[in-house]
Amino acid sequence: MLSFSPSPDDSSSRGGAAEANGDPEHAPELAGKLVRPRFTQPSKMRKRVIARPVGSSVRLKCAASGNPRPDIVWLKDSQPLNLMPKHSGKYTCHVSNKAGEINATYKVEVIQRTNSKPILTGTHPVNTTVDYGGTASFQCKVRSDVKPVIQWLKRVEPGDENKFNSTIEVRPPLRGPAHRGGVVPP
Repeated sequence: MLSFSPSPDDSSSRGGAAEANGDPEHAPELAGKLVRPRFTQPSKMRKRVIARPVGSSVRLKCAASGNPRPDIVWLKDSQPLNLMPKHSGKYTCHVSNKAGEINATYKVEVIQRTNSKPILTGTHPVNTTVDYGGTASFQCKVRSDVKPVIQWLKRVEPGDENKFNSTIEVRPPLRGPAHRGGVVPP
């Protein structure tokens, strides 16, 4: 899906002069004053070249303010669609009002997904001995072009299935693709 912000339902594209300028206190004095359009979230617009796999999604942001409230127009088909190589190209957000105009252009490259196996990065989990009641921690870092499925398995010898009541707890990572797990004692 290719979607653009703001949409007609976006709060940043509705309202009067006060809302458009983000300054409700000075709304009466700005009512007749022309204010040149400006991007209100330029930090979210820094990445101008975006590469995404075929069939994935991309969202381009273009929040702006001005007085009168600027018209925001995307200059390419703005209907939702699944990304295909033919959708690669330059997408331009044109913002204008009586006081002026601004543009932001993104270059979108739709790349073919590679079907390569995930790569283990960093140190691989190693055998660990833990005191009874203690906790062991394992880490598995994986690099992949698609979201990998990571499973932690515990080897259990035949006949020992009911001897141990240990579980493996996998918590989502704080950052990056690393998955951490710990053996929780019974």
